Amino acid sequence: MSYRGAKKGEQSPTEQSLWDEKDQFYYDAIHFGDHTQSLPIRSLVGLIPLYASLTLEPELLNKFPSFKKRLDWFIENRKSVAERNIASMTNRGVGERLLLALVNKERLVAILERMLDEEEFLSEYGIRSLSKYHEKNPFELDVNGQKYEVKYLPGESDSGMFGGNSNWRGPIWFPVNFLLVESLQRFYLYYGSDLKVECPKGSGEYLNLAQCAQEIQHRLMHLFVPDANGNRACNGDNDLVNKDAYFKDYVPFYEYFDGDTGRGLGASHQCGWTAVVAKWIHDNGTTCRTPKTPKPHPKPIRRNSIHSFETENESALSQEENDEELLEKFAPRAGPFPGRLMRRRSGKSLLNLTIQSLDLGDDEDMKDTDEPIAGFRDLKNVTAQMDEGADLSPTASRGSVDSRGHDPNLMEQIRSAFRKYKNRTDEDEADEFETRH
Repeated sequence: MSYRGAKKGEQSPTEQSLWDEKDQFYYDAIHFGDHTQSLPIRSLVGLIPLYASLTLEPELLNKFPSFKKRLDWFIENRKSVAERNIASMTNRGVGERLLLALVNKERLVAILERMLDEEEFLSEYGIRSLSKYHEKNPFELDVNGQKYEVKYLPGESDSGMFGGNSNWRGPIWFPVNFLLVESLQRFYLYYGSDLKVECPKGSGEYLNLAQCAQEIQHRLMHLFVPDANGNRACNGDNDLVNKDAYFKDYVPFYEYFDGDTGRGLGASHQCGWTAVVAKWIHDNGTTCRTPKTPKPHPKPIRRNSIHSFETENESALSQEENDEELLEKFAPRAGPFPGRLMRRRSGKSLLNLTIQSLDLGDDEDMKDTDEPIAGFRDLKNVTAQMDEGADLSPTASRGSVDSRGHDPNLMEQIRSAFRKYKNRTDEDEADEFETRH
């Protein structure tokens, strides 16, 4: 990632990069007058370049020949621009895909080395907004005799600026984590299982980028999942909301979370972004381990779901994980909605959209089987096998629950509302779902 800036007396701007070759990380920079100063702060600024990534499917290029023609022209006639700003437009990856990304493979690995380090960005509950490195090594800048400092603050800010909100100084923030997860999935679609990184750093365990994305999702889900003692990290040490029968099952969506403890901070009903955890529960709920327990060594068993794994030692599964009530929580439920209820394309997992086209290595080749993961023998993995446009229907497993008889009056009110709501056409899409008659 680069920018152009001209110093006083120069006729044309010179190219300068935000990438620090020594630290192998992107840093922000302040440009004033004829001087530019890099700010060596390990923050989200160094991770956000991962967002700019997109894979081009070969089927898409064949479907739009005019676009392919212009793409080929750009590569041929603007090669210097493409090579400077786009990581790979010519080399095809897994599934014959092309990759449009700001970060090349070498820089991607270097960034992930810091992002997946528990002493830096990787928290027990997700990705921090500022590296924990700055807890003992704060950044200091002297401007006209006044000293400014940036240090790691996992919770509330030590300053009254921005209402004491310190989203960018250490806490865990869902919007940026969500985009990082999807970025890793997109990179995986291009690099496949050949690219593995140590996750967490120092653990000796090497995962492909899809597995790294899943590990981050699990950690973020641990904010809300009760541990072995029934405590949720988002509730902190508040016994009332953790233990009281009238509070313990009502989980608020906090605005951001403590980078060390996972305690919920800021607005307590921030459904605008924290509620995206529902998608991860939908995609990974049956594979998420209990918080503060060792991660089992997975053995892949299914080719059509990157999220399904079987533990090598089934007896190690806790009684809670075999509990029918736990299965019931994750099972798809029948709905009262008329017509066909389908997920939006944008709402589907990036991996599920293209998993059939992936060429996995021999050690990760998934067997074609309908057997669910260990500990969930009676729960069919409907999510993983759902094709685009498939109807959602009640599952035949014992873990499913038919909700149609729970509250007939409520169901009738919903049906009535659908009949009266005529403003949308069949082509309109809702925020998360669309109905088609």
